[in-house]
Amino acid sequence: MSQGVWSDSNERSAWRLIQSRPGLQLLAVLAGCTFLPGGAIAVLAPAIGLGPAVAVGVGLAALVGGGLALLYIKGRVLPISALANRARRIGTGDLDGPIESPGRGELAELSRAFDEMSAQLEDRFFNQERVAEIDREILGSVDTPSLAQTVLDLVPDAYPCLAVSLTVAGAQNDSTATSWVDLGVGERGSRRSMAVTELTPEDRAHLARHPEWVELRSEQPLGGYLAHLESGAGDEEGVIVCPLHQGGELAGVLAVRDDPAQRSPERLRRLRQVADRVAVALANARMVDQVRVLAFFDNLTRLPNRVLYQERLGQAIGRASAAGTRVAVCSLDVDHFGRINDTLGPGLGDQLIQAVGRRLSEICEPGEPGQGKRRDEDGVPVWADAAGVQIARLGGDEFAMILPDLIDPEEPLRLARRVQMALQHPFKLGTQEVFVTASIGIAVHPEDGQDPATLHQNSDVALAHAKKEGRNAIERYSTSMNAEAATRMRLEHELRKAVEQGEFTLWYQPVVDLRSRWATGAEALVRWDHPDRGLITPGEFIQLCEESGLIVPLGEWSLWSVCTQARRWAEAGYTGLRVSVNLSARQLRQRGIVRTVQDILDETGAKPQQLAIELTESLLMEQGGMVEKRLRELAELGISLAIDDFGTGYSSLSYLKNFPVSTLKIDRSFIVDVTTDPDAAAITTAIIALAKAMELEVVAEGVETKEQADFLKWRGCEKAQGYLLGRPAPVEMFTEYLKARQRRKASA
Repeated sequence: MSQGVWSDSNERSAWRLIQSRPGLQLLAVLAGCTFLPGGAIAVLAPAIGLGPAVAVGVGLAALVGGGLALLYIKGRVLPISALANRARRIGTGDLDGPIESPGRGELAELSRAFDEMSAQLEDRFFNQERVAEIDREILGSVDTPSLAQTVLDLVPDAYPCLAVSLTVAGAQNDSTATSWVDLGVGERGSRRSMAVTELTPEDRAHLARHPEWVELRSEQPLGGYLAHLESGAGDEEGVIVCPLHQGGELAGVLAVRDDPAQRSPERLRRLRQVADRVAVALANARMVDQVRVLAFFDNLTRLPNRVLYQERLGQAIGRASAAGTRVAVCSLDVDHFGRINDTLGPGLGDQLIQAVGRRLSEICEPGEPGQGKRRDEDGVPVWADAAGVQIARLGGDEFAMILPDLIDPEEPLRLARRVQMALQHPFKLGTQEVFVTASIGIAVHPEDGQDPATLHQNSDVALAHAKKEGRNAIERYSTSMNAEAATRMRLEHELRKAVEQGEFTLWYQPVVDLRSRWATGAEALVRWDHPDRGLITPGEFIQLCEESGLIVPLGEWSLWSVCTQARRWAEAGYTGLRVSVNLSARQLRQRGIVRTVQDILDETGAKPQQLAIELTESLLMEQGGMVEKRLRELAELGISLAIDDFGTGYSSLSYLKNFPVSTLKIDRSFIVDVTTDPDAAAITTAIIALAKAMELEVVAEGVETKEQADFLKWRGCEKAQGYLLGRPAPVEMFTEYLKARQRRKASA
């Protein structure tokens, strides 16, 4: 403010000049002032000698003007200043606090508009932060279960609701789905659950028509995958359903139960944003799930594989060591699965493995309290006291069971017996029923192994011992088994080396006509010429060759050697001689066995009529599969088929009609007592009569006495082999035997 002196020629008094803001125009008017250049107000007041009335008037005018100025400042200047400050705070991101404004007028309306804008911006910025946080949390979920829990945690923050659920769809043609639901949003205590639900083709089609969201009122029924969101709250609540699409397919559904009155377009768009992020995260989680399944679970049975089994076994041993309890491992093999698989085909073989896995899981699945015995889908009794048992498929027909936190050392044996009982019930594979048995080996921590590798290895040793004892057996590991296992492993190693280095040789035993006593054929018998142990007979190594797979190369070598020798004997003039060789079940199940036999015949120059293939009864029991087809193809080549050890297998006679068999060989167990045991004599006589009736050739094995030979001859048995008629001999000696017989025949 500045001041000066101004005088009026009509008045003898002097006035002081006071300069103020332009806004004080009213005060200037009341005081009779005028305006100075630049918009200043000149206020004239007597410098001296004012009269009392004039002074009072001027004072009142100043007082009124000051009050009006204050009112103006309060009504105009301060709100404008507050609005300016509010704008600056909004610019810096500070959205808290409303503007204090008068209740009426344009400035009041402007203040309320500022408050509404600030609140909307604050809500939008907050939601953007929440969406960004949800992005981080959801996209950081590594698998579907953890993603589901994250969704249940975070969706209520982005969209206020009463309940939320995430349903994950199965494959496109699979209506099975899995739903995670939280029915207690904002409540204390957990009301979360997971359930298997259903997404029908109709549900998928409906969701495809509404890709954004579907609003459902409480009066609309909620079935299928939404049944868990039923509230019973009348008209007060509804459901919003957001489909989760990824790559053009329905991956799942995000659904919330809310108050329809609180819905707004902005909130629905926000929920859709979250749903889009969940769809992306679900696709990622599915890929992680698939990788995890491939890495840790068996693709056929969905049971844990060997990797996960070893990990869980290690965890169980760690807990048991800390708690002072035990852990047991049961190793299980399906007996003769190779034969079943080759007979029924790999498709039904896989179904059998799946069925065995399901039945094992059923046995070890806990039941409801007090429920006791249950039954599975095939009606097989299931026991609920095996809870906690973990099952794995280690490959092929091999399964393993972990019994953690074991207190009773007899529980593994009881479980193994229950498993065997359950597996005795037939498996329904399509239209066929298959009966199987299982061999089981048991090892218990800590006495049978301190670490997972040793414990499992010893359970395998016990399993091998159970199979050696005749299968369908249970064996508990003992230290003495290690010596047997070591011997077996050493023998298998030596066998592999023997196959590679050609340490095997063939000996021949004559098949003789009982009336003429001339050799009409020979049976080839393999021997192992061991460099240290000398000549080893088949009884010591053939079974191990079968189990290890070495029987295939050994069998091919035997077949090639027999055909080569048969051609040589024919070229030497020993005509009409037919040489038989055993063909194992494993060889016959080989896909290319017929082609292999044909190639060997072509390479060696032998004729099919010079070759006979001997098979076991058990192998011929496998009707209706590839075995029957291959036998017919072999017979069509002109090769003779013989049943070896007849009468000791399943003794079902139907295969004699169904298979192109030409010869029956009576097992030596009947011949040895044929002259002393009436039952053996009756059985032998019946077999000979059966062969005659079916126009089959019959050969008796193991003939060692003249009385046995006479008995067989008078009962109509034409041919025989045994020590009485000729012992097995190497090829050189057998050739000399043939020469001698030929000379004798020529001189007769």
